[in-house]
Amino acid sequence: MISIEINRKRPVSRLLRCTQRQFRCLYLGLLASFAISACGGGSSGGGGTPAPPPPLPPPPPPPPPVTLGITDENAVEVGLRAFDAIELPEYANLLLIGSVLAVVENAMSDVESTCSMTGSVTRSIDDADSSGNVSSNDTVTFSFNGCNGRTGNVRLVIDTVVFSQLNLRQLDGSVTANFSTTVETATYTAQATHEMRFLNAGTVTARSIDAEVTLTVEDSMTGGGPMSDRATGLNVTSTTGGSDEYEIAIDGQMDSDSLGGRFDFDTREPFIGARGNPPDQGIDRMTGVGSWVEFTANTDPYHSRSVANFQVAADATGGPGERIFVSWRRLSAGLLFSVVSPFDPAEDGPFNQAPYIRELSLEPQSPGTMDPVTVVVDVLDPERSALEITYVWYRNGEQLAGQTAQTLPSVEYVKDDVVSAEVTASDGQLSSSLRYDITIADTPPELSLLGDPPTVISHGETASFRIGFTDVDNDPMPDTPLQIVHGPSGMEVDSQGNVTFTPMGPRFDRTMAFNWAVNALELDAPAISGTLRVEYPTATYPLMRTGLLVDIDAGDFIVDDLDSDGADDILIANLEHAVYELKWSGDTYEQSWVYPFQLALEDLMPEALPDDQRNRTSTAVTALANGDVDGDGLHEIFLAVAGVIVKLDGAERRVSAVAPLENNFTCRRLEYVDAASDRDAGLICITGRAFGPVYAIYVLDPADLSIKAHKRIDQLGVYTAVANVDGDPAMEIIDSDG
Repeated sequence: MISIEINRKRPVSRLLRCTQRQFRCLYLGLLASFAISACGGGSSGGGGTPAPPPPLPPPPPPPPPVTLGITDENAVEVGLRAFDAIELPEYANLLLIGSVLAVVENAMSDVESTCSMTGSVTRSIDDADSSGNVSSNDTVTFSFNGCNGRTGNVRLVIDTVVFSQLNLRQLDGSVTANFSTTVETATYTAQATHEMRFLNAGTVTARSIDAEVTLTVEDSMTGGGPMSDRATGLNVTSTTGGSDEYEIAIDGQMDSDSLGGRFDFDTREPFIGARGNPPDQGIDRMTGVGSWVEFTANTDPYHSRSVANFQVAADATGGPGERIFVSWRRLSAGLLFSVVSPFDPAEDGPFNQAPYIRELSLEPQSPGTMDPVTVVVDVLDPERSALEITYVWYRNGEQLAGQTAQTLPSVEYVKDDVVSAEVTASDGQLSSSLRYDITIADTPPELSLLGDPPTVISHGETASFRIGFTDVDNDPMPDTPLQIVHGPSGMEVDSQGNVTFTPMGPRFDRTMAFNWAVNALELDAPAISGTLRVEYPTATYPLMRTGLLVDIDAGDFIVDDLDSDGADDILIANLEHAVYELKWSGDTYEQSWVYPFQLALEDLMPEALPDDQRNRTSTAVTALANGDVDGDGLHEIFLAVAGVIVKLDGAERRVSAVAPLENNFTCRRLEYVDAASDRDAGLICITGRAFGPVYAIYVLDPADLSIKAHKRIDQLGVYTAVANVDGDPAMEIIDSDG
C-alpha cells in the first residue's frame, strides 16, 4: 500500500493546468523507483508508520445522464478526458489509470483558473534504513512550484515493496494505490486498482493487460456540488508479441460532470505498431450526440507515421471537418495516447501546431579533426507552413560566436572536443528545438609529400623526392614500410620515404608520362600519387612496316614528289589503319615510311570528344592531301579520320595541328589548292556522315587548320574535283551530280 499526503499552503484553487501531468509523472516516478529496488527493506528511521488512509465516502447518487455534444471548441478536452482514462507508457506493457490523477486534479482545482502549463518539480528521497534501495518506511517527497504562485508538497511513505523482480517489465501481481488529499476543509479520496497478468511467467515475449475502473469523487467545497468523472465499462487490452509488435484496443464510456455530459469511445480499428514507435494503423473514435472526434494512425507518406490524423464532426448533419496532423509525441505522455490541453481557439489559433523535428543527426557520423560537420535535419510542420530553420553550435558546452550556418568548419574544434548543434524550426508563431552532440574522433596519420616532387625531367636525369607521414592531431608517427603501388620500371622507395627514378628504358616519342603511386604496407590510408613526364629531345618515331595493301573501295592514295628529289612518291592510306609512303628504289617501289600510331580523335584531341561518346572512334584514314605549306621543299601531309583532320609536318612527319569537325562529319575528300603557287593556299574538306542526307564543305587554313569557311549542302555526288574552270581568280568545286 502507498499512502500519499498532500499539504496545501494556499486556499483551494486550481494548482496548474499541468497538475494532472505532474501527478502522472509522480505515479510513474514511484513505479520507476520500485524498478531499481530489491524486495523487503529495513523498518527503522525515516517517516515511521504512516497513518491509514481515511475511509472512502459513500458514492453520490448518479447524476442524470446528459449527452455531450462534441464541438471544435471542446474536442481536444474530450480527447484529454478519454485518453487520460488510459495511459500506455513505454513499450505498451504498463497500464496506468490516468483518470485517478485527473480526479485528484479536479478535487484540488477551480475551473476558472487561466494559469498556463508551467512550473517546477523537485524530488528528494529519504533512505530511512540506509540500504541504498527504495524500501519500506523510506519516504519520497515532491515539491511543486506553480506559475500562479501556488505551492504544494507531496510526501509518499512506502509501506510495502511488491515487486518480485528489479525489471519493471517483469512486474507480477497487483498494486493498490490510495490517494488521500487534505485541502483545508475537505478530504477527497480516489482509489484505483490495476492488475497485470503475464501469459508466460518470467518472460516478456507475450503479455495481456486488462483493467476496469470506476471513479467517484465528492466535492464538499462551499458552493459546490457533486462532481465526478466516471469511466464505466472501460476495456483496454494491450498485447505484445514475440517480435515486439503491439496491438491496442480501447472501448468504454465516460460520464464527465466537469464537461457536462457523456460520450463513448470505441476502437474502430486496433492500433498496431512496433515497440517504441507510433502505430502505423488504427482508429479510435469518441462519440457524443450526433458528433464525434476521431484519432487515426496516419498513412500519408508525406507526413509518415510520426503524426496522427485528428478530425472533428461537430454537426450530425454534416461531414467531418478538416483533417489536422498532430504529432504523436504531442499526443503522448507515454508513447501512445494523450492529447494537448487546454485548447483555446481564440488564443492558440484554430489548428496551428508547432513544427516537429523528426530526425536530427550530424554528418559525418564520426568526424575527424579535418572534417567539417553538417547538420542533417528532417522537419515536419502539421500545417505545411513555411519554416525558418536556425542553427546554434557549441563546443564543449560553450556557444560558438558567429557560427550559425548549417555546416561548422573544422577549424572550430580539435580531437576529443564535444560538438553540439541546436536546431530550431519556427513557423513564425510556434517553434521546436532539438540538440545533437557528437565527439570529434582521432584523424589517422596520412601520407604526404615532404616537398614538391619534379613533374618534368629529361632522359637520363634522376628524379628524387620524399614521402612521409603527417598527423594533424600531433600523434606519434607509425613505423611501417612504404611500397611502390605502380610506377615506371626502376622507380624505388627506401625505408626513409625517399623515392628515386632514372628513366633509362625504351622510348616511343619525345615525351612520355609515367603515373606513380606509393602507399604504406600496414596503414589503412590512401596512397599518394602523381605523374612524372620524361622528355627525350632527340627521339625519333619508332620504325614500323606494314603490308602493301591498296583498297579501291576505301582509303585514299596520292602520287607526288613529296621530298622534291625529282622522283614521284606514293602515299597510301588503307583499311589497316595505316598511312605509309612508297619510294622508287632501283626497279620498283619499296615502303620507306609508316606512321606508327593510330589517329583517333580521343588520342589527338580528347577535349573535342562529345560527353556522351564512350567508345573509341574509327582510326581508318578516309582521305589524304599534301602540299608544301612552308616552302622548304618537304610536303606536309593532311589526313582525315573520323571527325578530325590531322596535319603532319614535312620534315619529321609528326602531328603539328589537329582540327575537329562537327559531330558525325568525316572528310570524304581532301584537296590542297594553291592555284598561284604562292603558298596562299587552302585546304578543302568535302564531308558526309554515317546517317542522314546532310553534307558539308569546309575550307581550312593549311598552316594551322583553322576553319575559314563552312557550309552545309543537301546533295552531293560520288565524285568531286577542285579546279579553276573559268579563268577567274577563284577556284571552283565540281560535283558529279552537277
